[in-house]
Amino acid sequence: MAFVPQLVLALLLAGTCLGEPPPRPQASTATRTVDGITTIYNFGDSLSDTGNLARQGAAGLLRYTTRLPYGVTIGHATGRCSDGYLMIDFLARDLGLPLLNPYLDKSTDFTHGVNFAVAGATALNTTALAAKGITVPHTNSSLDVQIGWFKEFMSSTTNSPREIREKLKKSLVMLGEIGGNDYNYAFLQTWPIDGGYSLDNVTRMIESVAKAVDLIPDVVKTIVSAAKELLDMGATRVVIPGNFPLGCVPSYMSAVNATDPVAYDGRGCLVALNLFARLHNAWLRRAIGELRRPGVMAARAAVPPWPRVPASDQFHHRRMHVRRLICLDLS
Repeated sequence: MAFVPQLVLALLLAGTCLGEPPPRPQASTATRTVDGITTIYNFGDSLSDTGNLARQGAAGLLRYTTRLPYGVTIGHATGRCSDGYLMIDFLARDLGLPLLNPYLDKSTDFTHGVNFAVAGATALNTTALAAKGITVPHTNSSLDVQIGWFKEFMSSTTNSPREIREKLKKSLVMLGEIGGNDYNYAFLQTWPIDGGYSLDNVTRMIESVAKAVDLIPDVVKTIVSAAKELLDMGATRVVIPGNFPLGCVPSYMSAVNATDPVAYDGRGCLVALNLFARLHNAWLRRAIGELRRPGVMAARAAVPPWPRVPASDQFHHRRMHVRRLICLDLS
């Protein structure tokens, strides 16, 4: 079974948001589906939120996602953390399905799937993070809340657990990316804020990474527990993206502003943060290995090696990488 690719954009809270022109016009779902997939259920954060936070009442920096220039290539703001569409939008189109509507838009059509993702969301709930001294500034719609929404939706649109299982047999479940904000909020507690290079800033970065490392087991456990719930309900295609190279995120690089070449890897990114992301992905791979069972087509961590392509080309490269491998894995 081929690896399902890591679905990555830059987190709004950690860097710039990217977008592309509108997806091409879709073909009829009756004649163009992949492996019989008729629905997508998506969970996550700002990488895939198509309007849930906007309906909750976006605050802080995220309030800007409800106005232009966000959505400028679409013609209006949609609540996406992008100037246009997101990876989940292109994935839906490539599977011959309509774009996913946000769960909190109760007036819309959910025939071909639901998007439960909320920008700023975390894997751990706010209580668990507060116990570790970490504040969640944007939303309390953590992964367990989103799973709760999913269960409510399934209960209200089906008549029995058997019907749910039959529905999920024809579905693709995207579980993430989620967990990145748990680490972002941990970093923000002690992260350098003046952007000037100093020993103190480097020390603060190391302290931030150490604090975030303590979160990894709990974050991974939460993600995998959610995956197990979905599998137990009948899901057979589950994609669990890993974390992306945090050391390449411009806002983090700018904050540290290190001048010592030792702080950077061969791509010019911060070594410590990229090692941290790889550590998260290693934990995730190992935990997901325990989920594999007969009949499950895509229960694996989508954390392949990061491609060596120019930063300016990475969005296009990853989008094409997704198109190629998702078809290999599910067909």
